[in-house]
Amino acid sequence: MTNTTRFWLTTLIPFGLGYFINMVFRSVNAVLAHPIMHDLSLNHVQIGFITSTFVLAFAIFQIPLGLITDSWGARKTQVTLFIVGAVAIVLFGLSSSVTSLSITRALLGIGMAGSFICAVKAITDRVEPDKIPYYTGIILAFGGVGALVATTPAKLFQLDFGWRTLCIALGVLTFLIAALIFIVNKDNKTGSEKENIGESLKGLISVYKNGFFWRISPLLIFSLGGFIAMQGLWLGPWLTRVDGFSHLQSANYLLVIAVSMIFGFLSGGLFSNISKKMGITLATVVAVGIGIHILTMMTIAVSILTTHYIIWFIYGYFAQVTLVNYSILAQHFGPKISGRALTAANILVFFFAFVVQYLFGVVVHYWHKAYGMNDNGGFILGLWVLIILNSLGLIWYVIYRPTSKPRT
Repeated sequence: MTNTTRFWLTTLIPFGLGYFINMVFRSVNAVLAHPIMHDLSLNHVQIGFITSTFVLAFAIFQIPLGLITDSWGARKTQVTLFIVGAVAIVLFGLSSSVTSLSITRALLGIGMAGSFICAVKAITDRVEPDKIPYYTGIILAFGGVGALVATTPAKLFQLDFGWRTLCIALGVLTFLIAALIFIVNKDNKTGSEKENIGESLKGLISVYKNGFFWRISPLLIFSLGGFIAMQGLWLGPWLTRVDGFSHLQSANYLLVIAVSMIFGFLSGGLFSNISKKMGITLATVVAVGIGIHILTMMTIAVSILTTHYIIWFIYGYFAQVTLVNYSILAQHFGPKISGRALTAANILVFFFAFVVQYLFGVVVHYWHKAYGMNDNGGFILGLWVLIILNSLGLIWYVIYRPTSKPRT
């Protein structure tokens, strides 16, 4: 067995499956929101809060996650958290109150909090820095398949067996993936000395003091965090309420977005090659890609071409261009604190996703109370706020020039 084959079988595939199931959980609410609301008589504020507890817990747990990952290693961290996640989603499927749904959903967020970070950490510990973006793109592609499974396939399963049975089935799958990682993967020993908690926290603080980090973060926060909030919940209701599609049709449009995400995840190397061949910086390519994403959001906000799959494909594809910055962060900070560098960015992204996911529901709920259930102005207002914030993040990304330089 060659080293490349061993790397795929023991690291890339197992951790890729971990990110796959994470994306299933992040995305499936867009198709499950309606049956859960209908079954338990919930309003938009309640479903928004229940769903957003996942990203809130996900974000909060990023604080210790980087320290745990750098100390325990990717394998031990991932397996432990996935066992928590497997139990949580089963309990979620058995819950009937807003309180129990919110608590178990939050526990699921903790269980899934390390899926991407552990995958990148496992890769960073085993490959040369210049290969990190390529393998990270493959992990992200696994996640894209997860987002795809969470659309029409998940909807068809829910229609046949119910949302509670779907949750239990996903719990079993999560446990099996944890078992696979435990059996086939061994944490790479880098030979570095273990840090104490004080030294570890200094490493985390150093990330937040770095100017290069703050050049990238606002764009990550607004573009990626906003997309996570919409794709993970509100795009489903948008497609049924604003665009007038059936719930199954809505799932099909979400499937197109998931397919576009896969292509976007795999395009990290393409974006890099484009920048080299055209003689421009990678930051310029990222800025253009996010600019296209913002224009597409505007098109959706005014309901132009939204019955065509292509507009949703473009929307999902160019939302992923900012992910290139994750691999740049990993290269900039190096293997020793790469886990903390990535989690430092993640915590901001998912805090913003929590705020958007919850407040979007609040806006829609009170807009309906003020103007009636048939008025979709709350949905449109929420999207325009996101468009403005994305635009501000892009402007900052273009004009801000930190003094600190990325390492090569």
